[in-house]
Amino acid sequence: MLEKMGSFLSALRKAKGLSQMELAERLNVSDKTVSRWERGKGSPDLCLIPVLADIFEVTSDELLRGERINPVKTSPEDLRKQDQVSRKQRKRLLRLQESRFKNRSLLALGILFTGLLAAMICNFGFLRASLGFFLAVFFYGAGILLEVLFLNTA
Repeated sequence: MLEKMGSFLSALRKAKGLSQMELAERLNVSDKTVSRWERGKGSPDLCLIPVLADIFEVTSDELLRGERINPVKTSPEDLRKQDQVSRKQRKRLLRLQESRFKNRSLLALGILFTGLLAAMICNFGFLRASLGFFLAVFFYGAGILLEVLFLNTA
């Protein structure tokens, strides 16, 4: 196990173009310590594993295993199927959002129309123009406020 990790460390170090001395300086250890790790005669302290992982751009798990962990490979056909499914989901979500927005806009429009009706009833039915005006302003303000809120949430 130590030999596998050592050879992996050696390969990573060489791939980065670092000498044992340069790696040792970065880790504040001696070059002989790095040599011992690479020969499988010892292993780095646990506190150095994350530092080594950062230097070599691998995970700590990969360092401890002594090999790269390959992600699950998917075929191009599987990727196309996943892409089609995600497109369908996006379209469905967009239709749902559009439907909600339309319904909410109709609600705001209904409030505006109610304000118009209330103003007309007060003006012509009760001959109270000032009451009709204030009711219309209230309903129009509420309708406009709701429409702005619905636009922001859409």
